[in-house]
Amino acid sequence: QDGLPKRLSSYSVQNADMTLRQPVNHLENDVWRHHEQIDIYSLQTRKQLKKHHKVQVDHIIETQLLDLAWQFGVDTNPDISPAGNTRGNRNQAFALEFTNGVDNLNVTHSALNQLKKGPFTRWKNDYAKHKDSARELPLRDYVAASRKAADASALWSEIIDDGTWGRVEGAVVKSYEDVSHLCYSMPSVSTAANKALEAFSDELGDMVDKLQLE
Repeated sequence: QDGLPKRLSSYSVQNADMTLRQPVNHLENDVWRHHEQIDIYSLQTRKQLKKHHKVQVDHIIETQLLDLAWQFGVDTNPDISPAGNTRGNRNQAFALEFTNGVDNLNVTHSALNQLKKGPFTRWKNDYAKHKDSARELPLRDYVAASRKAADASALWSEIIDDGTWGRVEGAVVKSYEDVSHLCYSMPSVSTAANKALEAFSDELGDMVDKLQLE
C-alpha cells in the first residue's frame, strides 16, 4: 500500500468487489477512547449509556452513502482512468479504512442507530434516481416522513427535541470534512490514483450538499 499514511498502511483488501462496509463491533473500545468516552449523538457518557441501553457501533456516514459516492465518483466515472479505478488498489484500501475507522464511527444506543438508517436509505434511493437533476433532496423531508411511523414517532420527537438529531447531522458533516481533507492531502502516487480519490471526495461532497444538513 505505498503512499498511504502510516495509520492506513496495514489495511488490506480481501475482496475487490465488496461493499465498503466491514465489521466494526470489535472496535467499540477504540471508538469510546476516540470520542473521550462520550456518545457524540446523545452526549451521554459511556457509563450512562450502557446502564440504560443496548449499544451498537454506528457508521456516522452510512456505508450505503459511501458506497454510492464510490460508485458514482470512481467506478462509473468516465473521467477516471482504469489506473485510478482498480478495485483492490491503494484507493480502495483508503476508502475501506476511512469508512470503518474511528473517525467515521460512534457508539450509540441501538434504537437510535436503527432509526438513523431509515431516512438515509430512502434519501440514497432518491439521490441515485435524481443525481443529475435540479431536484432538491433535503434530508429533513425524509426525517419528517419517518416521524409519521407510529412505532417510532415518540423516539423521533425525543431525539429532535433534545438536539440529538442535530448532533447526528453535525457529525456527518464533520466526518465528510475529515475524509475530504484526507483525499486531497494524500501523498501523490500517480495522477490517476489521486484524481480518483478526489473524485470520490467530490461526489460525497455533492451528496452532503443535497442533504442540506443543518
